[in-house]
Amino acid sequence: NYTLSVTSLNNYLRCPRLFYYNNLLRVPRAKTHHEAYGTAVHEALKDWLLEAAPTKEFLIAQFEHHLRREILSKQEFRGGLELGQKTLADYYDHYSTIQNTNVLVEYDFKSHGVTLDGIPLTGKLDKIEILDPTAKTVHVVDYKTGNPDSKAKELAEGGAYRRQIAFYQLLCKESKKFPYLMVSGEIDFVQPGKKSSAFIKKAFTISETELDALRTQIRSVYEDIQNLRFLNPNEFETCGECEWCGNGGR
Repeated sequence: NYTLSVTSLNNYLRCPRLFYYNNLLRVPRAKTHHEAYGTAVHEALKDWLLEAAPTKEFLIAQFEHHLRREILSKQEFRGGLELGQKTLADYYDHYSTIQNTNVLVEYDFKSHGVTLDGIPLTGKLDKIEILDPTAKTVHVVDYKTGNPDSKAKELAEGGAYRRQIAFYQLLCKESKKFPYLMVSGEIDFVQPGKKSSAFIKKAFTISETELDALRTQIRSVYEDIQNLRFLNPNEFETCGECEWCGNGGR
């Protein structure tokens, strides 16, 4: 009865051992300060999008509010606060006048009962921009807080970020409850590139051919999960880089 999300799919494709510990066993672990920072940014953007009269001051205040709720050392909090205040102020200045205000935020497919050949699928979308209310077409946005300069591989065909947008399109397409047609998706980097100092958005239009390839990939991974393939180290190659492969695999 395991429900597959794009995070668990990407983790399995990266390293079955990572999937086993993080997504299946859900071994307790503390957030890194980078993860805590990312959570605070996402929550602040959500609050900002839902605010009737969103201002720069409101966005930054909500970021500080959410960052204070994270478990951080004083040094980590100060560093995160300084970075977030500047980054979000610049982000607001760059995008505030061109924001689509007709949006849905944190849209959750958990209750939709989406399946692919009996495989349960789920996901939560950061933002859905309604492009045409009559045609019910939408554009899906996912926020990222990392440095975009180092994410070319993830954005390329077969990369984790592009697969994420394709997975969201599959959810929208296969759901009997979703009332819109997703026509495009986008990775929105909240942090500007360090080389160019420019904010970067990468938009994707996912073809039916790409969706078919994703369906095949999902079926293959889910079969591996059902057969407990991740328990047999002779059946797969570990990544050698994740927290469960490093230090001798712990």
